[in-house]
Formats: sequence, structure tokens, C-alpha cells
Amino acid sequence: MTATATTTTQSKSSQKLLPADVRWCIDNKDDLSLVTYVDHFTLASRGYAVRRYKHIIKKYIPRDERRRLLSELKFFKNTVRYYQYWYDIMQRKLVIKAKYRSSILLDAAMKKQAKEVLTSFRGESSSNNSHNTTTEEDDSDAADVNLTTEDSLPDTSPVDDNHGASSTSSSPRALSHNSSDHSEDYEFDSDSCCLKHTKPSDGSSRGGHSEEGDRTILINRVVRTSAGFFI
Repeated sequence: MTATATTTTQSKSSQKLLPADVRWCIDNKDDLSLVTYVDHFTLASRGYAVRRYKHIIKKYIPRDERRRLLSELKFFKNTVRYYQYWYDIMQRKLVIKAKYRSSILLDAAMKKQAKEVLTSFRGESSSNNSHNTTTEEDDSDAADVNLTTEDSLPDTSPVDDNHGASSTSSSPRALSHNSSDHSEDYEFDSDSCCLKHTKPSDGSSRGGHSEEGDRTILINRVVRTSAGFFI
């Protein structure tokens, strides 16, 4: 292998290790300028772009091309177009920054709102569950009260008095009215809360019970039931 071939190979190997912007400037040195360099790599800082561009030209571009490029750069920096160019870049930079910051603020606001909505939804759901539980408990208590009240009510069903006659009311008033013919035969015992028969039974009975005994049992049953209900 000749010396020229060795030098060419080393040059290509070293070029592969160069930064991307340096290789690009070397490959495009014929049409290279500050504008093409900045636009290609979308640089936003004027100071950094100018320093980097001059460094690449002085270190990596051959002497003849180097003089030309540095001369063109000096001329361009003394024109209105140079300042207008950077002014346009700064305006685009400000717009992009504003959009970026707005997107961050909007994202934060949406996350906050979503969190508040979720918290509110969980609170309402918990409140509804508590309300439903309370309602079920109230309904259960009301049902228990109704059952207790129904159990404490006196039995108003007709009772056969062995003569085919049925009692139509279990209240003391109805009892007094229905048994007015025999009221003089009974007295109220406050100790036992019962009506006791004052006249001896005539001994007539049906199936082991006398007529007056059956009537006494019926009256005592109604009185006790009525007393328990009104108490």
C-alpha cells in the first residue's frame, strides 16, 4: 500500500469521528454560509451559532475556502439582512416558547381539574352510599315498629260464645255495651286486671266449662289485651 493510499484511509477514518456539523460543513463547503449552517441545524442562539461556525471554518476548512468563507461572514454581519435574519429567528423562538409554556400550563390545569372532578365524584358516591344505607336502616326500623304495633293490637276477630253469637268489638266500650245484661254479675279486680264473676255458677256446663266461666275468660282476655295496648 502506497503512502498516498494510507493517508487517504486515515483521513476518511478521522472524518468519521468528527461531529455531525463539522462533517456537514466539510461536505458542503462550496455552498456553505452562516445562513445555510444555522437553518440546517435550526440553531436559535446567535452568539453560539456565529462562534461555532467560525471555529469550524478556521479548523476544518482548507485555507483557500477558509478565506472566502470568513470574508463572506464579515460582510454579512455588516448588513441589515443579518439583523433581520436573527430578528425573525428570535420571533419564531418566542412563539415556540410561548406555545411550549402554554401547553405545560394547560396540561397542569387539566390534571388539576381532573383530580378535582375525581375527588368530587368519590365524595358524592360515598355520600350516596351512606344515604342509601341510612334509608335502608330507617325502612327496617319502620318495619319493626309496624310489626310491633300490629302484634300489640287486640284480636278483633269474632269469638264464638257457645250460643252462636260473635263479639263485633274488643274495646272496653264495646264490651260494656255487649255485656250490659250481665254487668251486674262481674266486678273488676285491680290486682289481676281481670273481671271476676260475682255470682256462683248454676252448675250448667258444656264440655267441662260453664257458660259464665266461658264469658269470664272471654272478658278477661279482652280487658288484658286492651290494657296492654293502651299502656
